[in-house]
Amino acid sequence: MNTPLKTYSYTSGPAVLVDRLCREIEFEQTLNELLPWDASRCKLSPGARIKALVINVLSGKDPLCHVKRFYRDQDVELLFGDGVTADDLNDDALARALDKLHEATPWKVYSTLAIRAMRKLGLPIGTLHNDTTSVSLHGAYEGEADLQIVRGHSKDYRPDLKQIMLGLAVSPERIPILANVENGNTSDKTWNFTFIRKLRL
Repeated sequence: MNTPLKTYSYTSGPAVLVDRLCREIEFEQTLNELLPWDASRCKLSPGARIKALVINVLSGKDPLCHVKRFYRDQDVELLFGDGVTADDLNDDALARALDKLHEATPWKVYSTLAIRAMRKLGLPIGTLHNDTTSVSLHGAYEGEADLQIVRGHSKDYRPDLKQIMLGLAVSPERIPILANVENGNTSDKTWNFTFIRKLRL
């Protein structure tokens, strides 16, 4: 009597495409170079876990606690290698990778990724355009340690609301090279000076 073969059906959506793009720009390898981690204590590198989040965000965006469920319908070994399962992408593992990203200074990590991707794709890195915008927030924000959510010059015409500032520098091809969240009362003049100083690092 023949034993029937087990078959599996996966819904890949854009996951495989995003994975191939990440491989082309060496996304995972770059993160693993920039983030502090111990390979002997991790089944998946922080680069792989953050790539898992990027794939999820570009495939519909689930809350962190549901990302594992998203990967139960994906070919996880195709995306992350032999022996990797959806259970390896649980919210604790993903949160630890985000903690490593925070420790490594996110804007530096992002800028390194962006510049390496442009070089890999043969795009010139020359003139940059930079600007800031304000994002108004509702609710009470008190005792924020790293970011001051306060009133400032509101670019969306809501001086009654507290805000944060977003600073962004893009290439002529409109590829973001540097992005950062700033205190709500940061002026353009201050951000421009900080931007130039960061480019020199």
